[in-house]
Amino acid sequence: MLKIKPFVSEFIGTFCFVFIGAGVVVADQFTHSALGLLGIALAHGLCLAALITAFGAVSTGYFNPAVSLGLFIANRIGRPTFITFLITQLLGGVLAGLLLRCIFPASVWETAFLGAPHVMTGVSVVSALVVEFILSFIFTLVVFGTSVDPIAPKLGGLAIGFAYAALFLFGWPLAGAVMNPIRALGPALAANFWDGQWLYWVGPLAGASLASWVYTHWISETI
Repeated sequence: MLKIKPFVSEFIGTFCFVFIGAGVVVADQFTHSALGLLGIALAHGLCLAALITAFGAVSTGYFNPAVSLGLFIANRIGRPTFITFLITQLLGGVLAGLLLRCIFPASVWETAFLGAPHVMTGVSVVSALVVEFILSFIFTLVVFGTSVDPIAPKLGGLAIGFAYAALFLFGWPLAGAVMNPIRALGPALAANFWDGQWLYWVGPLAGASLASWVYTHWISETI
């Protein structure tokens, strides 16, 4: 029987991450770029670090379907847990997007696409997909190496959050790389903005899957 508490934690964690992550993009628009790229990246990374540290003892989904898939491939979670994580992540992310739409004026969130990622002008679809794949691959390796592996250093979510912020700094100006399908879907659904949405599913899922296989077969001696 599945325990309910990990999925409540996953729902709350995903809601908070999408709410802050997408929200800070809209807030930057609202304040006429007062936060800037660095501020947006730090908001994502610090929020993720805090949430993983807060819920890590209960939930192991990391508020990200791509990472959850990596855990499933590595046999760290079973199929029922993976499916339930995906459902709770979807619900949390969509709720966050809808609430952000209610909070900000339409003139602001429409301009910022409610914080939904999109491919920047001049960047090809193939390039965007490669960026999303590579960054998700690196991010998932960091998750496995600093949290999933039994001999990982006890850093809470700090290393994961810092890694996310660094990767975000590189990826967002090119392809809106968020390395998390729900971070892309939540605001996109609320804003009805679907530009390149498939990229933010295919890239992270493929990157996380490969990272899981590489880490368990070629790096770790304990998983």
